[in-house]
Amino acid sequence: MRIVIHNFGPIKEADIETKRYTVFIGQTSTGKSVAAKLISIANDSDFFMLEEGDFKGFVNFLSQYSIDFPFHDDTEIVFFRNMASWTIKKDVFHIEGEMDPFWENIRSLEIDKCDSFQEIFKDVIGKKNDGEATRIPESCRKFSKRRWQVKTSTFLARI
Repeated sequence: MRIVIHNFGPIKEADIETKRYTVFIGQTSTGKSVAAKLISIANDSDFFMLEEGDFKGFVNFLSQYSIDFPFHDDTEIVFFRNMASWTIKKDVFHIEGEMDPFWENIRSLEIDKCDSFQEIFKDVIGKKNDGEATRIPESCRKFSKRRWQVKTSTFLARI
């Protein structure tokens, strides 16, 4: 994943390519924590549920991570992952390119009408030979409207 940040909080300019381990070293109040939190947001499964134009949803995400810097006219944050990119500017949340097919399938589900995590993923995870849906642990069934509280790695490890 790559993130480009321009004029956001204490960060004037940054272009960061993340690897398995990414370490930030520097003086206090230079944006290390902000960059780390933005990377965390881009790796959160809920981030992929944000829809085109949902700037307020992204700002709500920032507040969940205790980021409350204002967006200026020249502020820009761009996330690049595989064949997709997310560009965030003042009052703009733009998605471009193709998402991973897994996330496209998840986004296409009608989550609002489901009453359990298992129902959300029944088409994704398939059926056992005896016709019963694959069992999902109770701890993974929590979700709220348009968002679930299981991280991608947890879900993928259980499939």
